[in-house]
Amino acid sequence: MTINLKGREQIFGRMNQCFALLEQIKNTNSCDWLELDGEIDRDILLLAAKKTIAKHPMAQSVYKRRLFWFTWVHTEQQLPVDVEVQYCDSDDDDVISRQRFSNIGEYSVLRKDNHPFRFILLNTPSRKFLQILTTHVYTDGRSANIFTTDLMRFYNAISDNSNESNIQDTVDIIDRNHDRMFLTETSFFQKVKFFMQALVSVLMDLLEPTGRLELSKTNRSDSSLVLTEILPNDFNKIKKNAKLKQVTLHPCFLRAFVRTIEDFNLSRKKKNTTSIKILDNFSLRRFSTDKSIEQLYDCISAPYTLQANLKKTDAQIERDFNKQLESMKQGGALMQLYKYRIYHWMALLMPKAFAAHFASKVMIRTNVICTNVGVLDPALKNFGSAKVLSYISFPALIPPGEILFQLSSFQGKLRLLTLYHTDQLSKSEVVNNLVKPFLNKLGEINLQTDETEANDGLAAPVLKG
Repeated sequence: MTINLKGREQIFGRMNQCFALLEQIKNTNSCDWLELDGEIDRDILLLAAKKTIAKHPMAQSVYKRRLFWFTWVHTEQQLPVDVEVQYCDSDDDDVISRQRFSNIGEYSVLRKDNHPFRFILLNTPSRKFLQILTTHVYTDGRSANIFTTDLMRFYNAISDNSNESNIQDTVDIIDRNHDRMFLTETSFFQKVKFFMQALVSVLMDLLEPTGRLELSKTNRSDSSLVLTEILPNDFNKIKKNAKLKQVTLHPCFLRAFVRTIEDFNLSRKKKNTTSIKILDNFSLRRFSTDKSIEQLYDCISAPYTLQANLKKTDAQIERDFNKQLESMKQGGALMQLYKYRIYHWMALLMPKAFAAHFASKVMIRTNVICTNVGVLDPALKNFGSAKVLSYISFPALIPPGEILFQLSSFQGKLRLLTLYHTDQLSKSEVVNNLVKPFLNKLGEINLQTDETEANDGLAAPVLKG
């Protein structure tokens, strides 16, 4: 069958260009993984997948590699869609996990001849799973959640013969130029300021010490994950502590990770630097005035680094993190658009493979990713009569990242997902040397703040939610 790849061509955004470079050296597939208590009808799921892809134009696009950059082609006709059915002969979590990651690594879904998706129904002797593979070359953490929830809604509407199954309204922003999406209300002088800050940030990337987790140098080929639930009582203590110290929750998590990394490095006889850097991702949705942005599948996130001075107290580290995060929310994240524009310019005349390695080794000089994706859509409850028992959504562990700590909440439960390379760490090492120490650090809550710290005027206002 001849595939029609004709359509409107659109240049990748400058930040997308940097992500696309990494695709040249590493499979960037990300994964949505759902466990259900019953079977999903393959034919209904296939029809729901077609309708969901039709709703989000970028989901039915293919990419092209040009001499100096990458582009999307929004195809005039929807490309063929398939739902694969697989079987695993074991109910054991570790065996199932190996098949899940085998699917992720089998091939890149970012292809030149097909839409960037893969749908898999996986059955074991007594368990049922749905796996959706896509790419984070152009999306933030919420994007996959939006797509999967839309898939569920179309599935249920078709199953119920609802009129909603015939709704084909698209969610789109015609002009995907990042400047026009996110900087339309930014003054000229503010743009100049962002550009100058971006220049300084690029220089700091090149010159500053890394401040990373001490891991062995390996091929970093295969990945796996550990999912840990944070008990409600512990979570309530964390929230109480954050409120007392006048910081948001994320700085409390980051502080615990920093101290965990510090101890991990010392246990490996690695002398810590004076600071630790952590990579996080910041969605730019809040900076767009387009009403479609909330339900837009393909909205970009900006990677950025947070830095902690290890000589400071825990309370001071939390406040420093809170200050950095508040700065990002107030517009600092937009500086990243200029920073990645500079990196895009630097890579234009480089061979693509060399530019990709340059991007992974120089752009962000840390190997630890820690991100909080927040509450996953509570509407994601069932596909027909099959209830959703568990749902996780995680990105590819692409360079420079070697380990990812992701916090999320689903069905009222706060979970920590730890993604790691199996040739660097074993599952027991991850659990005993990283996860358990992190939970212990998180539980080391001193509700008595130092009087000087509590009154030094540096604490940010409490932000709820």
